[in-house]
Amino acid sequence: MEMILRHDNLVQAVQDAMWQ
Repeated sequence: MEMILRHDNLVQAVQDAMWQ
């Protein structure tokens, strides 16, 4: 579960950076 949560966080960070 922790891995999934971390992956979600990483994906969100990457999406945020790409969005900008």
